Formats: sequence, structure tokens, C-alpha cells
Amino acid sequence: MNKSYKIDYNDMGFFYAYFRQMTLSLDRCRWTSWTELKLFYERRSIDPIEIVTYIKGCYNLSDDDIDAAKCYVEKRGFLSYLRGSLFNHYILSKEELTCFCKLLKKFKQFLLLKEELFTNEMGLFLSKCFSFYSNIFCRIIGCKALSVLDRVDCYDHYCPNEAISIFDYCPRDFIAHRF
Repeated sequence: MNKSYKIDYNDMGFFYAYFRQMTLSLDRCRWTSWTELKLFYERRSIDPIEIVTYIKGCYNLSDDDIDAAKCYVEKRGFLSYLRGSLFNHYILSKEELTCFCKLLKKFKQFLLLKEELFTNEMGLFLSKCFSFYSNIFCRIIGCKALSVLDRVDCYDHYCPNEAISIFDYCPRDFIAHRF
């Protein structure tokens, strides 16, 4: 049987907000400079590896677990949504949590590239991220929480609503772990 992890409410919101920021930023950098995206993540966001390290520490995952992740996850059902929206009870399978980490590590690899243009490989990665984001996170978190979390600041943000910095979503444990 696949192991499952009960995810703290603050952690789940943070993971969702960061992944939304990452996905929207990747999507928007298709029309702008890749260098500008890198600068955004250096100056106004969190290194994805810091989040992977935090997850490994909190949920007892190893690099071998993450590297072995296949990143094929099934779409969540309505019961997951009810559990999250009514009871703030979030559960991710080991496969989902390791896939999340693997996608974060891959994003870090892209940030380290000297590429100046958005490549086909990045486009495929963006598609995989969007699929994970919409099939897992969006199906767990309630609508009320999503309306707040969706306002996360991202690269090339132009929305008329006030964006909220990713640092405002960080759980206390993450901040303590970070410094």
C-alpha cells in the first residue's frame, strides 16, 4: 500500500502558492527574457531546493525516494476536495509528495541553465507542472482558500489585484528551518 502523509494546513497553502507562482512564472516567461525570470527567483522568491529540503526534513523523504518518483499521478476525486475544504484535512500520497519535490528539483535545474529562450523541453515541463497543479492541489484546497492563495506574486505579474509575496505564505516551521 502506498504511504500517505497528513499535510499541515499551512504547509499545503504554502506548497500550493509556490507551485502556482512557479507555473504562472514559467508560462509568462515564454514571451519575455529567461534571465528576468532567474532574477525574479533570486530577488523575490524562494529557491526551490529550500522547499525540497524542508519537505525531506518534515516528511522523512530521501533523495532516492524523490529520484525514483515516476510523476504520474491520478486526478483527485471530489472526496479529497470535501476533506480539504470542510475539515482542513490534507493528505498527499508518497508518490504525489515525491513528484512535487522532483518537479521542484527540475525547475531548479532550468534556473541554472544559461538558456535565454524558452525551449520545447521547458514547455513540456510546464505542461507536466500544470497537470500536477490542477489535478492534485486544486482538487484538495477549498475555494475560499484558493481565492487568497491565487493572489501570490509571480514573475511579470500584471493583475489589477494586489499580489501577495510568497514569503507571506511561508509556514513558521519553514522560516525557522530556513534561518
